[in-house]
Amino acid sequence: MLKCIIVEDEVLAQDVIRNHLLRLGQIELLGVYRTAPEAQTALQNLDVDVLFLDIRLPGMSGLHFLRGLTDPPLVVLTTAYAEYALESYIVATKHIRAIFGNSIELGKVTIPIGVNYKDTVMELVGRR
Repeated sequence: MLKCIIVEDEVLAQDVIRNHLLRLGQIELLGVYRTAPEAQTALQNLDVDVLFLDIRLPGMSGLHFLRGLTDPPLVVLTTAYAEYALESYIVATKHIRAIFGNSIELGKVTIPIGVNYKDTVMELVGRR
């Protein structure tokens, strides 16, 4: 069973994530935290496999918090604000590249991982 925490300041969003996790059944919720400092303490004291992290938090953005973690668990970025989607994609891509390099081999297919952010952004914008 995976152990997770939720870092989210909005009670309604906390409830939505919590309800989805309950339906999955294979995830143990260790705690819900409203701020990055609370989450930092939890990550130091708990064995967390998955971190559900809101991008827009009071005092410090979730992305800023994530950048400061030296050994983060698996992170699922959450937000209700579309303007944070691109930045979260870039942060996630950097973390994936740090682990896997510039590509992932899946059978006979090689998947490049955001090698050129400008081209990736232009491609995403062009598809709208």
